[in-house]
Amino acid sequence: MVAVAELAHRELPTERLVTLSAGVSNMAADILPKYRPCTVTASNLSHFNVLFPLDSPAGLEQQLDGVLKKTGQILFNYFSTPIHWAVGQPVQDILQIQQSQRSALSVLTQVTDAQPVMFYLPQATTPVAHRAQTVVQIQNYICHNLSKPLSLNDVAAVFNFSPNYLSQLFSKNGESSFVEFVTATRISTAKELMATTDLKIYEISDRVGFESPSYFSKVFKKLEGVSPREYMQRLQGESAQ
Repeated sequence: MVAVAELAHRELPTERLVTLSAGVSNMAADILPKYRPCTVTASNLSHFNVLFPLDSPAGLEQQLDGVLKKTGQILFNYFSTPIHWAVGQPVQDILQIQQSQRSALSVLTQVTDAQPVMFYLPQATTPVAHRAQTVVQIQNYICHNLSKPLSLNDVAAVFNFSPNYLSQLFSKNGESSFVEFVTATRISTAKELMATTDLKIYEISDRVGFESPSYFSKVFKKLEGVSPREYMQRLQGESAQ
């Protein structure tokens, strides 16, 4: 399976672009294999390809999303150039690699600095599959934009739906309601940040999109049975053992 990386640089003189392109792709070739097996190859001055061998396409986004974001952040810290990633359709034969690359390129135009990783989704073949695929796309948007306003009206406007249609779409084709999904995703991400960063509670609250730390604490305790502070203390106790 192929991921296409794009250097989202401003217009640069050719000589500087050559140096930047070589530096970014070479560093990516050093970093990415530390997270999972892959091969990095240059494509042109603004793009390079990453070939990932997969045992199974199951859980593809969970496998690669964090890896690509982390690598992109390292490259940005060093080169001050945002990296956009588009992940193509998994294929079973090495002769189909170009097909995976083309599918990645087809979604590359949708990638933004705010949402730096996008995954190709095959076209749905039935109305039911199409609705389920739409829900997945909306869920991906929510997961990648937690710090933004994510009310029913806000997200409906992004996808050009009516709020009522979006609500029904989630209720009938998802495992939870729209509001339940947004809340659960925010709390899940908050727990991950508590376990993997040194951020303060108010910083985590802001990062996952709560209007205030007090409201964050109220929702967190309702879902987890303990306050954020108690949860962090429990994590610290476990790590000390």
